[in-house]
Amino acid sequence: MSRTEHSISLFIAYCFILIFSVGLCFNLISKNLLLWYGLLTVISFVFYAWDKFQAKKGRWRISEKYLHALSLVGGWFGALLAQHYFRHKTSKVSFRRMFWLTILMNIAGLIWIHSRHFQGLLTIYF
Repeated sequence: MSRTEHSISLFIAYCFILIFSVGLCFNLISKNLLLWYGLLTVISFVFYAWDKFQAKKGRWRISEKYLHALSLVGGWFGALLAQHYFRHKTSKVSFRRMFWLTILMNIAGLIWIHSRHFQGLLTIYF
């Protein structure tokens, strides 16, 4: 991981924490969503740690598609922390590209879910 990408990833993480915190303070984001992201952050961090441990031992590894799936549904923050902490999955370019795509898709989904359009659809169908 380049120094620039490291700086960008930390900037995105800090911005996410700030925006999430403001959203919680003003009741724009539910506490259940905080629990969801918190749980997936821990799970992702543990999965990356386990995968790194297995890689060092030359044993069975966690599939990249599962790591990406965790990031997509909200565990990207834990994955980002684990990548920095363990220096794991930071040099494979194809993995990094897909990882950043899952982050963008997750944030876009979060924004869409909290948009008025989505809220209108919920009131129509439910």
